[in-house]
Amino acid sequence: MPSVPTETLQRLDRLAQEHRIKFAGDLPSLKWPRCHKETLGCAMELGERKFDSFATGPNVTSDEPWKIQVKSQAALLVERSRRCRQRNESSWRFACEPLVFARLEAEVVCKNCRKRIWRSEIEASREETSAAAEALRRRQQNREPCRCSRMARSQDFLEAVGLNQIFDHREDEQVRLDRAVVERLHKDIQKPDAIFGLRQTRNIENLLHDTRKRESEASNQEKQLHELLDPSPLIQPICQKGDQLLFPFLVLEAKSGTSDSDWYSIQMQTAFPIKAFLDTQDRLRRATGRGLEALCGVYGAGKPRAGTIGTVDYLVVELWRGSISTRTGALQLLLLVDYVFDWARDVYRDYIIQELRILASGENDAASIVHSDTDIYSTRQLEYSGVPDQEDVEKFEDYISSQKEYTALDSAKGVVRHATFVESRYCAIFITPDNVQTLLQSTRQTRTQQLCRLILGHMSESIILDLPTLVAMEKQWTGNARLSPPGYLAQMNFYSVVSCTNYLSGNWHQVRELSIVAIAEGAWVAIFDASNLKKHRGKAEKPVFTHRAVMDSMLTTLKSLQAGSLAELLLATITRGAVKIHTNPSGTSSAQVHTVRMSSIDTSASDMSSNEIHLFSPAPCEVVPDDGTFRDIVHYIYKFFKKGNLEPQESFMRVSKSFNQQHLLQFDVEPVSTTEKPLQVSDSGYVLVSSACHSHDPDRSKSRVCVYIVKAEPAAPTREQLVERLMDTIQTRDVYHTTQDNGTSNLTNMKQVPWNLKGTYAIYSVGFGFLRFLFEIDRQIGDCSIPTTQGSLRASAESGSYLFTRNNTPWQDPRRIGRNVEGRMFIIYKLTTSKISYWKTIVEQLNAKGITCCQICATPIKGNPGACFQCIAAIRHYDGPS
Repeated sequence: MPSVPTETLQRLDRLAQEHRIKFAGDLPSLKWPRCHKETLGCAMELGERKFDSFATGPNVTSDEPWKIQVKSQAALLVERSRRCRQRNESSWRFACEPLVFARLEAEVVCKNCRKRIWRSEIEASREETSAAAEALRRRQQNREPCRCSRMARSQDFLEAVGLNQIFDHREDEQVRLDRAVVERLHKDIQKPDAIFGLRQTRNIENLLHDTRKRESEASNQEKQLHELLDPSPLIQPICQKGDQLLFPFLVLEAKSGTSDSDWYSIQMQTAFPIKAFLDTQDRLRRATGRGLEALCGVYGAGKPRAGTIGTVDYLVVELWRGSISTRTGALQLLLLVDYVFDWARDVYRDYIIQELRILASGENDAASIVHSDTDIYSTRQLEYSGVPDQEDVEKFEDYISSQKEYTALDSAKGVVRHATFVESRYCAIFITPDNVQTLLQSTRQTRTQQLCRLILGHMSESIILDLPTLVAMEKQWTGNARLSPPGYLAQMNFYSVVSCTNYLSGNWHQVRELSIVAIAEGAWVAIFDASNLKKHRGKAEKPVFTHRAVMDSMLTTLKSLQAGSLAELLLATITRGAVKIHTNPSGTSSAQVHTVRMSSIDTSASDMSSNEIHLFSPAPCEVVPDDGTFRDIVHYIYKFFKKGNLEPQESFMRVSKSFNQQHLLQFDVEPVSTTEKPLQVSDSGYVLVSSACHSHDPDRSKSRVCVYIVKAEPAAPTREQLVERLMDTIQTRDVYHTTQDNGTSNLTNMKQVPWNLKGTYAIYSVGFGFLRFLFEIDRQIGDCSIPTTQGSLRASAESGSYLFTRNNTPWQDPRRIGRNVEGRMFIIYKLTTSKISYWKTIVEQLNAKGITCCQICATPIKGNPGACFQCIAAIRHYDGPS
């Protein structure tokens, strides 16, 4: 904040005294408030650490690696401060604050093993003797350092980008002052340089918007908690725009070394923001009627004094004074900020939630249960089973290193991939009574109705799954093992739709994706209400007769979708195979119908249909072709909540992925075949594919042609081998045509995305992409090879009869039809006439030798020269290209 005139500082000083705000300076520990004595003592202790003696133990690197990091950060902070001497305030802040307050913006646990990647030098504790204090002590005792390799943590974007969802901060934010101060100061706001507080997470949001308990005053029962804390923390003392910052606990005021301001001016400029923040805490304390130790502000009750306002004393204690131009001073400041972070996380935030829960009635659908904040890894319920298996880490490292050998060959002319590499993705929309309102309120309100209608439109095909089956399905598909669900969730029935899609990503990687929407019985009514459909009509009806999928059969079906050779996998991704998993009641020995009364949470659905659901005996699973629109609904939700590289962390989403090499996978089941004709592979083991991406796809490749290697180990070929084998494939095989355009995640154009393609293998007529790719590699190795044919079987065919079955009009993306038709027809004409001329020459040669053959395709025949039966039949029944 800019320097303040002396007259203003003096007026602030008088006002501070009137409002009983006291800057006590170096207050003796005997006079510290009893409820904060231990906290202040720990802070004083950290202010005495020395750089040279810090983190010098023999095992510090393995057991406490964060200590080594904080020392290096201290050294870096010293260097930055030295460079900022005689610089202005903005330069100081820009250089130093990101380092000083980095801990307030980072996660503390490893995403894989949930063990600590950081701990405070002294961990905060709760002063009182209570169950919560004992629970905190037990958690601290059980904390272990993360020992995952950096490769295993490379996908942890929360750690990588330094994003933490618990705290929020504002720069140069306006702080509203109370009326008594405004009248004297003649201004209604002050603007500290920075403020840190709690972010409005799902837990806090649900509590603030819950109503008060029934035993409270009748006049206040219908008010929400944030309205009772007058003025509401949602509007005071900070203007809440954007992501809301609640219950601030840290204020920053900076001055440069060239400023004429001193410590006194900093105190005066922060006095009333500090008072405003403590008053916010005090309003919550008074609402609960608990003791002074309930919250953590440094204030105490006093008696009225002449010339002062109110009865509350605000005491500000100086705990540390030092210079970050020295390594010891920089280290001490970083350790103190770490301690503040640890205190705010484990003590302060827990107090706030505890106090709000005392007031809340529990009528809010999520506030009635003690929920973790599901967007915060270190506070959410444990879902992962532990440290990733070392074998899995090694497989991932091998996958990445092997893939790099191929991506290194990428160019604008063409790319090369091996068909063994496949990415398995799992995305489940998991809707329960606890999170259904979060889902509905998180999506765009203009799209909520349409989204719910689309989901309900697929529920007529739903099957019944329980949560253990859903957990087992994710483990089978991606290997991601979640711990067993809580008892009340494990017993829920979920109306579920399951689809599997195969496709090529924008950068030519193979993807197989399992998409699921699972709606708990108790959440059905909320989805129906949000759809605004008329009752008892069409998709507004809850399925009455549905079947419970047998877990073993479901897992066997998933294995069948994952099984198959490299050729079968590549063909599924090229043809964009899409299937849904249904139950097959005829496959069970018992088809008795059981009537099950719904739980009490569902009785409100009685005006929609009967309050009974009918479940067949468990039935085995089967796959049926699908149009892919269900996958697009799930993908829309996924893309809506995916932020940059961060995967969605909402409570209603379960997302995971794995990277596999198909030739290493072993399955004891037969693969599911979604096509009839086998993949056409050249003798060199190569397959040619032509495709196009959406122009807005951030991962799109620059090339529209790709060469897939189907045979051999995944070691990349040399350029000489690539030229030789690509030449052979261009001359002897046609090209597969597909699309990498998977739509724009728009609810209005889902049906336009094509799946289960037919007629993809055909003559290549959209240009000369493969020839240009071949010539580019030729130039790199100094060769000048030129193919003599394109897609010709003349070397292996006994006759030219294959020309009648050759596909001259390949599948085209209906969203791109009509481009360069004349050019394509000219290429088809030239290639076809070339083949006809070749077989006419063969006919003439055979005639010259006295061999009787078909005069069209050169097939040897008996009798007089003429046309063979195959050619005659083909000509008679030819209606156009196939």
